[in-house]
Order: sequence, then structure tokens, then C-alpha cells
Amino acid sequence: MTRLILTADSSSAGGAVSAGLADVAVAIDVRMVWGPPRSDAELAAFLAARMGQGPDSHWLASVPPRRLQKFGINDLGLIEACERCETVELWMETEPNAQLLLIWLLDYLGPQAKSLGIILRHVDASLGETEPARFAELKFPGIAINDHHLEIASLAWQAYRAPTPHAWFDLLGRDLSILPQLGDALWKCSKSFPGAQPGWVRRSCGCSS
Repeated sequence: MTRLILTADSSSAGGAVSAGLADVAVAIDVRMVWGPPRSDAELAAFLAARMGQGPDSHWLASVPPRRLQKFGINDLGLIEACERCETVELWMETEPNAQLLLIWLLDYLGPQAKSLGIILRHVDASLGETEPARFAELKFPGIAINDHHLEIASLAWQAYRAPTPHAWFDLLGRDLSILPQLGDALWKCSKSFPGAQPGWVRRSCGCSS
């Protein structure tokens, strides 16, 4: 049985494996809050099977190749790797970058997130500096992903990728409790008035993580 955890932080990924919570833990190393926006093609290639992407342009780049080979998921795309694993969990922390990664992954996975039985952990703390012994004691609620998760994540992701902030600000009036940490991330990324080009959140967001 292979247990896969997806996180937004390499320290958290290492802690999950050291604590015995996962056989493989992958830190999705994409910065969403600063820098030029990645194109849809670049983002799709990042999660696809490895076929010539650069060393830092693939979702499995943070995991030692030997570990990937041990569990038979080396060079696979995200969906194919999830299909090979017995359990898959999303451990996305409270920081805005982690929440943006969460809505991207849910939008990318779509209905397959349900058929694969992926679990969303409601992580309400920063885990990067947590000791393995303490990590093993943490109990975060685990929820099976459903249509409501996917609906809110897709709306938020499309709003984030839009050329203007209007749809993003509209989300602040919606019930986002299905993704408990998302509302706070939206608010932090809406503090500064953004520009009118794609990726406005990254250029204007007052947050650094």
C-alpha cells in the first residue's frame, strides 16, 4: 500500500514521511503569489508525465528518484501517480500560496479527485518546523472531496487567473467554508488594488507566502 501526501512545503513533506504518515510526500514547488504568472501550458506540463521538462519544472522534482522508483511512480503525471497509490491526501497549509496551490490542484483534478478517493486534510497550522514526533500526533480532519469542493475551487482558480480582480472580489461574498482556509487567503491577496493584467494577484498581493 502506497500512501501519498501532497503539500506546499518541502519541510512539511519531509515531516510527513519521517512521522510515518506517508510513504511518499511531494512538495508542489510552484510560487503563485509573486513573480510572473505561468501559462496554462506550463502549469499543465508541470503536472503531466515527465517528458523533457526542466529539473524544477515537474511536480516530482522535490522527491529523490530512488524513493519514486521504490514505489513505482517515478516520472508519472499527477493523476497517473494517484491511480497507483492506495491513499492520496492534500495537506495544504494556511499560507496564501498553499491555498492557491490547493484550488489549482482541485481544478486540475476535477471529478477524478472524487473517483480517486482523494482526501482533503483541513490543516490549520504551519507545519514546516514541526518535529516528526509531534507531527505524528497531529490530528487534522480528513474530508472526501465532493462536488462542492470542486465547484468552489474552480470558481476561485478561474477568478485568480482572470485579467481583472472583479471575480476575485466577488468570491469574498460567497460561503467558502467548504475550504476553511481559503477565505483568509483571498482576503490577504485582496489588500492591495491589483493591476489589470493576468496574474494581478501575484504582483499586488501584500503577502509573501
